[in-house]
Amino acid sequence: MTHNLVEYFQYKKDKILNYLFVILLIFLFSGITGAFWDITYHALNEVDDFFQPAHLVIYSSLFLVFLVGIIITIICPKKFLFSVIPACLLLSGYFDLLWHDNFGVDSFLSPPHVMLSFLPILYSFMIFKHFQKLPSSTTNGYSKIGQTISLGVLWLSITFLLLMFSLVSVKSSDTSFYIISPPSVSLIISFIVMPILSLSIVYYGNVNNINPVYIAVLFAFSLTISTIIANPNITFTFPYLLLGTILPAFLYNKNKFGGFVLFGGLWMFTYVPYSFKIILYSLTGVIVELKHTLFISSYYLIPYYPLIITSGIYVALFVYYLTRKHPNLFSIKISTK
Repeated sequence: MTHNLVEYFQYKKDKILNYLFVILLIFLFSGITGAFWDITYHALNEVDDFFQPAHLVIYSSLFLVFLVGIIITIICPKKFLFSVIPACLLLSGYFDLLWHDNFGVDSFLSPPHVMLSFLPILYSFMIFKHFQKLPSSTTNGYSKIGQTISLGVLWLSITFLLLMFSLVSVKSSDTSFYIISPPSVSLIISFIVMPILSLSIVYYGNVNNINPVYIAVLFAFSLTISTIIANPNITFTFPYLLLGTILPAFLYNKNKFGGFVLFGGLWMFTYVPYSFKIILYSLTGVIVELKHTLFISSYYLIPYYPLIITSGIYVALFVYYLTRKHPNLFSIKISTK
């Protein structure tokens, strides 16, 4: 009788924890979507106010993540990092506020921004591992939902970090801190790292029995509401985004090789509209703002389309070869014993 009672309370405790982790992911997804909206806001508005709408979405979401993390820690003290990391993110936000006060409108690449970008990657991966470790009896519910959302957030978080080291902007007149990556770095990130990221997320999801279409939908939804809809100048790029995310993910379910090749060849559509701006800068050194459409229609870029597509396909073939040669390359399994 006592043993059954203990099992019952443990079951209830685990169920509550899983609910909380799903809620945690929703708030984290809201925060990273707000971060992409912040890029759009900066592109469309001349005056930079730290308490602008996008920042409010980011930090209110992080605060809610922190509160949920505290509740998780109270229920299960071993998971204290789930409250510590959000606290560090909030402190990084305060660091960013001080940075703005001292240096004005800083460049995308700055110390507080790096901290704010790296920690969500670690956090979303930790949440993914939590759901992956759930026993088989619960994998038909919480585990699949949690792993799907956390991989979507992980994809978005890594993308944001890559943009920090590849997406450049014109120096503002009221800033004393301005660092941008050279075109060669943007070239490596855009032509090599970005395609590898897409392929890795899809493959990693597949080996964990996660439908890549669901992950791609989350990724595309976040970019759509934060970037494409929020910027009336680039709403026409929405079909490109679907072409670079949903279509190859759907094909990957039918044919792994074909899906890989399509993800590789269409990588510039996967990361639209940022990819076009990055490619234009990395190949020509021209910096354009996201409020203009030059980066899409520029005659500077059109001659490079065959090179862009071909390089992506070569990257896809290389990753496909690695995954065939080493099937467990991305399948980090955890014992549940």
